[in-house]
Amino acid sequence: MSMRNTTNRPRMTTRSAAAPAGPAPLLPRSGWERHPRVRSGPRLRRGERAADLARDALGSWVCVGATIVLVAAAVVTAVQHDHRAGPAAVVALALSGLALVELPLVLMAVRRHDRTAGEQALFDLDNAHRAEAVTEELTQELERLHTEIARLAARVETAGHASAARASMADAPATRTSPGGRGQDSGAQGGRAVLGWLP
Repeated sequence: MSMRNTTNRPRMTTRSAAAPAGPAPLLPRSGWERHPRVRSGPRLRRGERAADLARDALGSWVCVGATIVLVAAAVVTAVQHDHRAGPAAVVALALSGLALVELPLVLMAVRRHDRTAGEQALFDLDNAHRAEAVTEELTQELERLHTEIARLAARVETAGHASAARASMADAPATRTSPGGRGQDSGAQGGRAVLGWLP
């Protein structure tokens, strides 16, 4: 039980250390203001902010409805006050009204495209943060594994050196010393030498 607790502690510490490096929660803002790499809001110049306001105002259904009402009022006024050019005025005003209605519709499509691009950019940013957190956690796990492997390799090398030393000590010839101070092997060699001179 103690070994399990000690082995589980490094993993818990690595996860807890990698937790702060996870994906930072995005602020509850809308549009490109949530993206850190895009200028928006107070960071825009006055002309850019005015252009954005004009686009948002003109690219709306309110502007489309107001344009249709104005064109209809112009048609009614032309028919009532100019009986001779009534049909021509109606056709001209209708075509002009279509052109005016197309402008808010195009601006609405631009706003929709910008909103979609912002959502895609935020999605990619969130995925990048998550991938960075996973990469950091894997890096810490690899460092821990490298440390464990180095420790095990050192233990194996120490055990190998100890076994080699014991084997060399076991294979070495044991010499016994005689009372005269010479070894048993030297005495035997001397005896054989003396016996060699006998007839």
